[in-house]
Amino acid sequence: MNLQIKKCPICKGVKRELLFDFKNALQFIHNEYNLFEMKKYQCLECAHIYTAYMNNYLFEEHYESTRGADQSLIYNTTENMTVTFDNLVDWMVFESKLDVKLINKILDIGCGKCDLLKSFSTKFGSADLFGIDYSPQAKIFGEKIGINNIISGDLYSETFNNNKFDIISATGVMEHQMNLSKFVEKIILLLNPGGYLLIEVPDSISILTERKDLKFKSMHDICNDEHLHHFNSSNLIAFFNKFGFTLVKERKITRGDWDDINIIMEFTGQKQIENKIYISQNHTLTSFQQQQQAVKQRFQNIIGQYNKIAIYGAGWHTTKVLPSYYELDFNRIKKIFDQDNRKMGKHIYGTEICLPEERKLNEVEAIIISSINMGDSINAYLSNNVNSNTKIINLYE
Repeated sequence: MNLQIKKCPICKGVKRELLFDFKNALQFIHNEYNLFEMKKYQCLECAHIYTAYMNNYLFEEHYESTRGADQSLIYNTTENMTVTFDNLVDWMVFESKLDVKLINKILDIGCGKCDLLKSFSTKFGSADLFGIDYSPQAKIFGEKIGINNIISGDLYSETFNNNKFDIISATGVMEHQMNLSKFVEKIILLLNPGGYLLIEVPDSISILTERKDLKFKSMHDICNDEHLHHFNSSNLIAFFNKFGFTLVKERKITRGDWDDINIIMEFTGQKQIENKIYISQNHTLTSFQQQQQAVKQRFQNIIGQYNKIAIYGAGWHTTKVLPSYYELDFNRIKKIFDQDNRKMGKHIYGTEICLPEERKLNEVEAIIISSINMGDSINAYLSNNVNSNTKIINLYE
């Protein structure tokens, strides 16, 4: 997939600055590593951060490859999703003053493991529940909890047997969309007049500029190649206003390490055009650049002490974040360890991937834990398998 966008997808502004450049990054596609390029810009008129350039990025193949990973390597979360989504549905019902008996059909876009649909079923017992997801696993998860209207396929080509919905939800979906306008237009085709839309996206500006407690983790959202858009609440709401949606309620909520934006919109058909405000001081861009400089300096100070260095992890952090954000010189890396059997014997920037066997672990002076979320469990594994002469470097401790 190649892409070149010259105007902001939110406000159509042309004033922008480069925020992040994936240079010489890799995707793991069909058991091989694929080189791609990607650039993210920030609009200087509405502050939206978006992917404006892509070269040789393979979307469908990427998600297919991710879904093909061993189950022990994905869905790693300690979050109680039942509690999270019960809270989200309760909040929506309360703020929208919904009469649950009048809700007949609900659609969850990107339903995944059907956790949100399960919460909808608890609150809207008489409603027909539908879900759609690219993953064929979603249908299996739905059937396990008695939801049979799960479609594995593409939202844009699906008609849902001409059904119209009273509620449509999309949590963790909008940030992945190639074309935001096309996404909203499809929702309008599926939503009843007066129907409600529930959206959840990462609060990217908060994560990057306000969450000082995240320290070096704050770059995670911006460096995520799957996230093509990075919203703030004002431009997100303004975008839906242009399509005839009226805000019911918004909130910001912390889930684990990250902040999310929740909005409830009612489809009233009353279109509003926002006043574009030029941002004279680009706080986000400055904050990102300052953080990156500090991170790179700290990183170089740490690894400069060692000659034989290894990396634990052959995933997105190693293939995208280390070369682009940390600007790591991979000529210094002697080994890359991982437990994904699909990657054994493959190479990342000339370094072979191998299983983390005790003998091989102890052949190096230092091992960088290349993971932003699984650092504790990897550190525990390494601590039990390396001797005292091998330094374990956890970038996000």
